[in-house]
Amino acid sequence: MNLGELASSAKMMLGFGISVKDVMPNLKALGDVAMGDSGKFMSLSLAFSQAQAAGKLMGNDLLQMINAGFNPLETMAKTTGKSISQLKDEMSKGKISADMLKQALMDATSEIS
Repeated sequence: MNLGELASSAKMMLGFGISVKDVMPNLKALGDVAMGDSGKFMSLSLAFSQAQAAGKLMGNDLLQMINAGFNPLETMAKTTGKSISQLKDEMSKGKISADMLKQALMDATSEIS
């Protein structure tokens, strides 16, 4: 990833209403998950930003994240003890909040670090 991609992703997050103080930790975590792949990084950034703006994780954002190599429901399953099926059902009911998604991202990257 280059500086332009990081700046573009930061601007996108700000445009979606993500707090300035949260941008850098989000960029770091998304970069860790993308493992240097700029295409995956940009896809993850967009899906994450959309979910944050919506206040919840929705199916399209989940699919975009999975296609970029990160399934937040897998991380949530590990930390909550719930099955992925249960979490998908909760997601379909709007019960997977943006904060839960952010926590899954942070949990996943704390395992990487």
